[in-house]
Amino acid sequence: MNQLQIQIGLQVKDDSFSAVLHTAVFETWTRDPFDRVIVAHARTANAPLLTSDVRIQENYSRAVW
Repeated sequence: MNQLQIQIGLQVKDDSFSAVLHTAVFETWTRDPFDRVIVAHARTANAPLLTSDVRIQENYSRAVW
C-alpha cells in the first residue's frame, strides 16, 4: 500500500478506456481532447477531480481545488 492510499485513501481506478472514451464524446464544453478524457474518466467513476483548471471546475460539478 502506498503512502497516499494510507494518508488520504487515494485509489487508482480501473475503468475501461472504451467506457471513458464513450463518455468523453459527450464532453462538448471543450475542444481539448485531454481535458475531455480527464473529465470523462472522473465522470465515469463518479469521482471527485482535483484541478485548478477553472473551465473544468465550471463544467464538472465534482471538481475541487
